[in-house]
Amino acid sequence: MKFKLLYFIILPTIVLSQEKKTSNFVGEIIFNIKTEITDESVFNMSKNELFTKVDSIINKRDGVSSWTGSNIPNLQLLFDPRASNNLVPVKLKYHFYDTIIKIQAFKFNEITKTTKVINTAIETYDLISSKNHTILRENLKYNFNSNKDAKIQVFRDSIKRIQSIDCFKVLVIEKESRSFDNINFQDLNHNNYIYTEMYVTESIQSIYHPLIVDKEILNKFYPLELKKYSDLLKGVEVNLSISYFGLANNYKSPQLQSDIETQIVSTWVAEDDTNVKLIFDSNGKCLSYYNNDLTSTFNYSISHQCDSESDLKAWFLKMTDVEVSSIRCYELYGANADNNNTLTMKDMNSGKLLVYQKQ
Repeated sequence: MKFKLLYFIILPTIVLSQEKKTSNFVGEIIFNIKTEITDESVFNMSKNELFTKVDSIINKRDGVSSWTGSNIPNLQLLFDPRASNNLVPVKLKYHFYDTIIKIQAFKFNEITKTTKVINTAIETYDLISSKNHTILRENLKYNFNSNKDAKIQVFRDSIKRIQSIDCFKVLVIEKESRSFDNINFQDLNHNNYIYTEMYVTESIQSIYHPLIVDKEILNKFYPLELKKYSDLLKGVEVNLSISYFGLANNYKSPQLQSDIETQIVSTWVAEDDTNVKLIFDSNGKCLSYYNNDLTSTFNYSISHQCDSESDLKAWFLKMTDVEVSSIRCYELYGANADNNNTLTMKDMNSGKLLVYQKQ
C-alpha cells in the first residue's frame, strides 16, 4: 500500500528590522507546534466523507477480500490526529550555528530519543541519540520540495510583533497534494486547496524550518508564526508559534567566564519579581525562596553538560531538587562577570531568559 503525506504534524530586547538578508542566521529559536481540532463535528463529517469515498474507490479497483478488508482503519491512523496521538504539542529547539543546525524535540516536556543535526553546507543530516550522543544514522539527504503552482499573497500592511520582531502576513495557497494507495485526493475534487497563513520576517537567512520545506518561500521569508488548514479535512488546523528567539552571543560573553563557579556563590534576587531569591553556597547547595519563605532546596553543579544539553563552549547549571529528585537545566551566560552584579541564564525547558541581581 503506497501513500503520500503532506508534512502536517498532527503532531535585554532583541529588535530586528525588515532588511535584506546577508548571511546565515546564527542563534536559537524554540518552535511550538500543535495540531488542533477546531470543530469536532465538522471534522468528523469531512473525514468520514473522505474515508468512505477513498475506501469505495479502492474496493471497486481492487475488489474486497478477507485479506484486505476495510481501508478506513489505515486512513484513520494517517489522517485523524486523534488516532495517532498527534494532538500532543511538540516543542522544537533549533540551535543555528554557521553551517550546523542542531534540532532537539520535546513531547510532554521530555526530550525525544533522537536529535537531528543538519549540515547546511551539503544539505544532509545525522540522527543522534539524545541519551548517549551516539550516531544512529548519518549523511541522510535533507529533502526540500518546490510547488511552482503555489499562489503566494503578501500583506505587508498586516503587521504582527513576535518576540520583538515586526513580522508581516503571507498567505500560501496550494492544491491538495496528499494521497493514499495511489489515489490523489486532488482528483476527488479539483477545488481542494491547502492554506498556510504565516507571519514572516525577511531578516532571518535560513532555508531550514520545522514546517516549511519549500526553498522558494524560505529564500524570501522566514515564518515565525503559522496556521495551516485545508478544504479537504475541515475543522482541523496545525499551528506553529515561537516561545524564544535569541541571536548568538546576545547574552553570552565572547569567552567562557572562567571563575563562574566561584562568582555564582552569593544571594541573587530576580529582576522581574523581587520576591524570588536564590542563595548559592560553595558546597553545591542552592536554596530557593519566595517572599522569604523557603520553597525548594537543590543540589547544583556547573559543567559543559546537563542531561541532553552539551556544549564545550557553554556553561550549564544543573539543579536537582533534593525532595523530588527532578532535574532542571539552565545555560549560564554570566555570574557577576566583570563585577556587573548580574546573574543571567536561560531555562533550557521553557527558553525563558532569567536575570538576577546580586544582593
